[in-house]
Amino acid sequence: MGSPLGAALIVEHDGKQVADGVPLTSRLRADRFTPMPMSHTLRNAGTAPLTISSITLGTTANVNTTTTPPMLSMPTLPLTLAPGATATVDVSFLTTSTTQRARYDLVIATNEAPPRDSYTVTINAGVAGSGSSWPGDLRFVFIEPFVFTYDRRLEESSIGSGATQFDTYGPPIPAGESRVIDIVATNFGVQTIVLGDAEYDANDAGVQLARVYGAMNCDAGLETPPPTDMVPRGTSVVTRVRFSVPANATGQCTFSFQQVSGFGPTTGLRYNAQIRNLQAVTVSRGAPLADGATDNVGVLAMGAETELTWLVRNTGTQPLDLRDAVLSNVTGGTAVIRHQPLRVVQPEQATRITVAVTPSGAAPFSFAWSLPHSVVASSPFDLTVQGTGGVVVDAGVPDAGTGGTGGSGGAG
Repeated sequence: MGSPLGAALIVEHDGKQVADGVPLTSRLRADRFTPMPMSHTLRNAGTAPLTISSITLGTTANVNTTTTPPMLSMPTLPLTLAPGATATVDVSFLTTSTTQRARYDLVIATNEAPPRDSYTVTINAGVAGSGSSWPGDLRFVFIEPFVFTYDRRLEESSIGSGATQFDTYGPPIPAGESRVIDIVATNFGVQTIVLGDAEYDANDAGVQLARVYGAMNCDAGLETPPPTDMVPRGTSVVTRVRFSVPANATGQCTFSFQQVSGFGPTTGLRYNAQIRNLQAVTVSRGAPLADGATDNVGVLAMGAETELTWLVRNTGTQPLDLRDAVLSNVTGGTAVIRHQPLRVVQPEQATRITVAVTPSGAAPFSFAWSLPHSVVASSPFDLTVQGTGGVVVDAGVPDAGTGGTGGSGGAG
């Protein structure tokens, strides 16, 4: 750093000292659309006046040097700093990459002794995906009264880039109902965030501050957009989103939300809510069976009757109406329904269907049954049953009267 008794230059950036020729990774983020000022403090840490004769940019990487070249903001040179005095130099630039850090060298010529050509400051500026903190750092909180809250820091994902969105999961929503959630975006960064991007979508008129898109199994849209496009440090804006689920929808309601940031790319997330049907039917024989599935029952004794039972459960929120099951396509033996389900099954309750099967020989057999019910979207429930007739070997249980301690010769 030069003679301790003479002039001695120290350069600081973001509260850290930058060593001569040693790269410093900045916590600040470079941007492709808005010039980002990087501030540097020049300090004379020596005991004699320090004269700065020139400050120039040296080698750069991922810095726009053509359409919007970097700009230096600094005092008039040459500049003399008394011992302990400081001066500020700002470098404003645009990055050209969304994946790689921007880098530049700041070359400073001084009168330090022993003499040297320059003092080189190397700064690596973070970009989206680099893991750095940003000038504007939005975090989201979801508010659904009395039920659901969500708080997670979101990284950026640019539209069309295929970047991963963050998934969040809301409470189940009954089919046929709608919900409203307030999305509170708070700026935890160090600079004001400007929402909106006129170039975000060429088909849109004006500037978008937020948008909802990609809804599946439900309808979703903005009910109340953000009230302002300026989000100063430590403040929040609220976007209200309404989504509704059709009465016959099943599965999961999913939609995407993006807060459009004036810094360029947008922050994004995907909201998911399981749909609870007012009437819903599930069928199982040990394990759940899907509508239209095939249930393989294995080997059954040929020429003998075997009863097979399936549970029919109402997993909805309203009573489920059932009709008699109907058999069809019986091959390789006989099949007879021994027990029909109840006509009405209350929520979270179950009934049963029992079929007596008699394979006619050592060969495959099959049949199908169909169960009409009141869930319009999926009625009837259809199941194909298949198996093989054969000789079933019974492992056997010892007869209590022919061996063991329970025989007739016990104590008496």
